[in-house]
Amino acid sequence: MSTKKELEELIDEITFMFDSDNANQFTTKFFSSSLNLSRTATSEYLNELFKDGKLVKVLSRPVYYYSKKTLESLYGIKFETNEFLSLEGLFNILDESTDDFHNVIGKNGSLKEALSRIKTALLYPGGLPMLLEGVAGSGKRFLVSSFFDFLKRRKLIGKDRDLIYFHPSYYDNENNMDTALFNPDFGFWNKAKGSMLYISHVEKLSASLQNKLADKIDYKNVNNSEEPFLIMSTTKDISVLNEKLQLVIPIDIKIPPIKERAFTERKNILLKFLLEEEKSLGKKIILSKVALDELLDAYMESGVTKLRVDLRKLLSEIIQDSDDETIIIQRYHIPKKGKRVSLETDDSKEFELMEISEHFSDERLEETENIEYYSELLKIFENYGKNKDFSSFIDNSRALTRKYYDNIAFSKKFNKFNESDNIEKNLVNILDEIVENARVTLPFNCVSLLSKEISQYLNERSYYEKWLFEKYFQIEDLLNFLRIQMETAYLISEHIASILQERFSIIIPSMSKVFLTLNIYFYNRELEDRLTSGIIICHGYSTATSMADTANTMLGHQVFRGIDMPLHANVKEIALEMDNFLLNHKYLKNVILLVDMGSLSEIEEHLTTYTNINLAVVTNASTAVALYIGEELLEHKEFSKIVSDVELKIKTTSRIISLNKKKTAVLFISEMGLEVSKSVSELVQQSLPRAINIEWICIDIDKVDNFLNNPIFADYDIKLIVGAEGLSKDIKTVSLEELVQPTDLCILDDILKQELNYDEIELFHKNLLKNLSLRSVMEHITILNVDRLMDLTVDAVSKLQKNLNREFLPKTLVGIYIHISNLIERLVTKNELQVQEKNTKLFEKNNQEFILAVRNSFTNLLEDYNVEIPISEIIYIYDYISNDKKVVEEEL
Repeated sequence: MSTKKELEELIDEITFMFDSDNANQFTTKFFSSSLNLSRTATSEYLNELFKDGKLVKVLSRPVYYYSKKTLESLYGIKFETNEFLSLEGLFNILDESTDDFHNVIGKNGSLKEALSRIKTALLYPGGLPMLLEGVAGSGKRFLVSSFFDFLKRRKLIGKDRDLIYFHPSYYDNENNMDTALFNPDFGFWNKAKGSMLYISHVEKLSASLQNKLADKIDYKNVNNSEEPFLIMSTTKDISVLNEKLQLVIPIDIKIPPIKERAFTERKNILLKFLLEEEKSLGKKIILSKVALDELLDAYMESGVTKLRVDLRKLLSEIIQDSDDETIIIQRYHIPKKGKRVSLETDDSKEFELMEISEHFSDERLEETENIEYYSELLKIFENYGKNKDFSSFIDNSRALTRKYYDNIAFSKKFNKFNESDNIEKNLVNILDEIVENARVTLPFNCVSLLSKEISQYLNERSYYEKWLFEKYFQIEDLLNFLRIQMETAYLISEHIASILQERFSIIIPSMSKVFLTLNIYFYNRELEDRLTSGIIICHGYSTATSMADTANTMLGHQVFRGIDMPLHANVKEIALEMDNFLLNHKYLKNVILLVDMGSLSEIEEHLTTYTNINLAVVTNASTAVALYIGEELLEHKEFSKIVSDVELKIKTTSRIISLNKKKTAVLFISEMGLEVSKSVSELVQQSLPRAINIEWICIDIDKVDNFLNNPIFADYDIKLIVGAEGLSKDIKTVSLEELVQPTDLCILDDILKQELNYDEIELFHKNLLKNLSLRSVMEHITILNVDRLMDLTVDAVSKLQKNLNREFLPKTLVGIYIHISNLIERLVTKNELQVQEKNTKLFEKNNQEFILAVRNSFTNLLEDYNVEIPISEIIYIYDYISNDKKVVEEEL
């Protein structure tokens, strides 16, 4: 991806969070810092994107840039100009747009996507016919009236025109329905020309009338100048219409039921109806917070029509006891299961009376108990960043978590999520299984609370994700902190999250993962000593599983897992089962494997998964052996002692195998030569806060042939390859260029966390940013003056892109800069690359234009150092650019 395209995508992404309060994120300075570009280059790219019509530009000080397509999508508008003199001018245009559906509750939430599609359909020349799907009472008719007002404000319908409404149920037979709808003199279709026609319950039209309507729509699609804007609705779905009508409806919108809308939306819908009744009655309506909660419980299962009727009935009963100016709704007024709620309550909120307007909230996630908890937790972590007191972090976060449990126990709002029942059942089953296997303890209400958190996230996702976006970097820092400081607890929470996603497609929100990690850590202080699991592998049908079930039943805990293997299964097949188990249980520290045959005792020779898990193989598997080992595990005996004792007391054979027998290493390779690899390796090692037990190995590119058979793989556990890509599918690889211009500072964290604590890794990040800057690397690999060399190199590469009419990826640019600095030093010291003469002649013959472009682009650079660039070096540049994904799309 080119730098220009990367910049465009960054602006597209952050414009989704466009707000007057975060204007500083849309400046040249911010973009330059985010992409590690110079201010000059960033400004140049921004102006190019503006000229291309991709950006909206605000000519203030500083200048602001926004994604044009994102703003148009968010606000449903088309900019007549891409340039504004001030932010106020831009906000005025956007404010006018947001007023289009200002009276629609959910415009920024559950209905956001639907309204965007509807606006597009309405603004299409002549309007596109659309179908609204939604159960009775979901608010379809109200939405249609809002669309009609929208068209009037946009002057697409005259101010004197009326919305024409047609309901098939008002007519007793098909002929009357046909006449009312399609009569050329007074039919609804003709009356609605130049206006809007709304046909509700369109599924109630007969088959012949649906066909006739389809013909009208088909005609409208071709000759739509005076045809009506058409909206249809159904309480079912589009499949109930006949095929001909389905085919001519381009826009099909699903409107969610009121009871499935976000909590904030449901609350505001209820309050809006009360506000309308307040105006109608000429009396102020006041209610308490608890009364509001009870109203939501009692009435929000119904649709909007039933809701309005129920509220009027309630008010008619209360108004008899009210004064001339005010109606007060108290908790005991609200019906519950056909009975009045007792007046007796200790809840102080009952007396916090407020006007309706005070209860309204913006369409955003409210500061509910869980958001308050996580906000406070982030503050505790922020304080840790200042004082580095881990024990204080633990004490404060534990106290906050206990308070969170207490608050949730008494929260009506948070306990409203009935849809969490199914999630809770799934979570209980999963957690029971994992807790038994890992023998970890969780608080009694942890599963219930976690399920409600996930339900709230799913229920109010559009609002919740905005909060998560605003706190993204803080949350990621906290997760990284827990991953290092509470590794086992974090791995177990990751394991739970992955199972949820795999089995039920449920994604745990990042902060819920924080909550789960903390609970596992707080309530399992000896967690590291207890992370041992047992596996029984036997040949034959149900042999191992029966043995495991018997042992687990007698032990009263889920200690063993049985794996049955066919009688003809060989060691390699059994090792594959073990590999899968080890990969899916990375949180374990020890595994005791009971096998039924001596041949299986050599199983480690066939395992391909290398982890930090210690594996003990015990032969002569039996229920007696399993019971003895299980009892020892449940008493938290030392792993090695359990294994040695079982051999002495049960008269079996056993041994402990380390599955991470090799020393951890990072491998550096560079096509620019061994010296470059060594230089980068040295800079990485200099960034470490102290010496650690990891090998940093550099090998020559010439030795990469038959790479995976290199002896280093037999001697070391290679965790990362820095250099040439595509050498191994199984080992994480990062190019030298990506390491020099890191977008993800966690590249090495998974390796370093075994040796360094969180604070040391944070220091490593800071040092790495400083040491692995492009300038630092170039200083390290060349004896020439870096400032002069960099200026000339950047100029040469910029000219080369223009001469080739190409844009290189950022990592390609970095690689070229490094290579050319190395190239110039080789030419100055007369140590150029050697290429066979026949290859240079063939290259010259086929690539004259490329050779000329390079020499013209490098003129100033070569003259300054008084050298000439040979064909061998041009061939290298050609090959390097050929690997650039941006360039590969077209032939050089």
